[in-house]
Amino acid sequence: MKALQPGLALLCLLLTAVCTDCQSWSLSVPHKISALQGSCVVVPCEVTYPGEAKSADEVTTIWYKNSDTMFSSKEQVDRWKQIGDIELRNCTLEIDQVRNTDAGRLHFRIEVKNLNSYSFKENLVTVELVDDPQEPKLNSPRDVKAGDRIFASCEALHSCPSHPPQFTWRNTKGLSHAQHQKLENGEWKSSSTLEFTPAIQDNDKKLTCMVEHRGGKIKESFVLLNVKYQPRIQNSSSCSVDTTTVSCQCHVDSNPESQITWRVRNREMGANITYQKGTTTVGTLQAAFPLSRNVLCLATNSYGKDEKSFLLPLHEKPEIHNDSRCAINATGLFCICFVNSTPPVDIQWQLSGTNLSSSITTKQGDMTTAILMDPITSSQSISCLAVNDYGRASMTFTVPKDDLMWYLFIALPSAAVLLIVVLVVVVCRQRAGKNTAEKNINYVNKKTSVDSEDYRNGEKSRYTSWEINEHQTSYDQDIYCNEHPVYGNTEELQEMPHEYSRSSTVEAEDIYANM
Repeated sequence: MKALQPGLALLCLLLTAVCTDCQSWSLSVPHKISALQGSCVVVPCEVTYPGEAKSADEVTTIWYKNSDTMFSSKEQVDRWKQIGDIELRNCTLEIDQVRNTDAGRLHFRIEVKNLNSYSFKENLVTVELVDDPQEPKLNSPRDVKAGDRIFASCEALHSCPSHPPQFTWRNTKGLSHAQHQKLENGEWKSSSTLEFTPAIQDNDKKLTCMVEHRGGKIKESFVLLNVKYQPRIQNSSSCSVDTTTVSCQCHVDSNPESQITWRVRNREMGANITYQKGTTTVGTLQAAFPLSRNVLCLATNSYGKDEKSFLLPLHEKPEIHNDSRCAINATGLFCICFVNSTPPVDIQWQLSGTNLSSSITTKQGDMTTAILMDPITSSQSISCLAVNDYGRASMTFTVPKDDLMWYLFIALPSAAVLLIVVLVVVVCRQRAGKNTAEKNINYVNKKTSVDSEDYRNGEKSRYTSWEINEHQTSYDQDIYCNEHPVYGNTEELQEMPHEYSRSSTVEAEDIYANM
């Protein structure tokens, strides 16, 4: 037993040396890797060999497919290249513009100067070709609120880290940044994170993440945004009024659906009919008119509210203003009637049960003005009657007796005096003969002033007045026959004032008392 001990020790030393040399040669590669046709594939590779690391000139790396040489670091090979630093024992391979011929099983061989070479036939790498990339994985909330800050991410798997895919976000604006993560077996994950603020206009729009891989192949994913927002009452909302009812429609854009109520005179009323069309809620109101001058539509949902007031047209019976009036003057009756009404009115004048037509009728906005000018009558009252579809109104004007009596007392005697004077002049001219034909004769001129308003404070006179021609200095005795017993006091007329008030008219009675 003692004789065998030295031999066993030597054998153990030899076996240890051999095993140590075997363990010094090792290779780390994925067993299988996917390659997108037309893109690139990067096969990660790490190799170890005995001794210290050698320079690139001292190391040759070779890739075989079956027995065919696909790549050698000592030769320039199109599309195949070593992108790892062999001096760091990195033998990573990139195959660009992947073709069908690149698919299959590959094995690696390393040759080190002044050292043994090693073929890793047992460390096979299977390259699987795929025609289309996988769809990107989009992570984004579907239900979002308008105005909130939202984050979305988009992930794409690939095996081409040297040329990672490019991300594009569509149908929204925001800030994005990309990052890349190494997985196992040569697979990588690239992702893009988007920060954006959804708007109301983004509702029902696709938030799309588009990924373009090396070689130009594109794949995309999307999420349909459900943007929540408070009600917005549209300009298409309106109210209309007919003879008996008011009809209103309130168009509300909101998400989710709005609850619509109507408020009239601070009292809430539910909508008669409510229906939904897309994001638009339509509420209707039909009620007897008049409800109020204002009708309020109130729309609410879980995100807020909106309201809009509708100003209804005043469809009411006519209203005759107190400024309306009647007066009587030398030419007859003058009346004006002011009526406020929506819709416009028809105005009639009634005199002792007889309808009269307005001389002038004008309309401006809600105001209708009717003017009546009619010859003098013995009636003491006249009515303005205004009628529309919603009612009628009337106002009766009483012509003061004083106005009527003054007109009869002034106008009729004045006309009689004028007629007598004309007759006297004719008679006297016949007596005077041709000698009086060359004399300058000035007659009394009659002047009548008419005013539509009843001024009784002496500002204006509505009655007949007299004027003496400013060139007249005396009356020709031959013409006016001053000795005539009837016109014996015509000289007193020459000294009368130009216009008469009510008191001067009384004096005129005394003057003409001897008619």
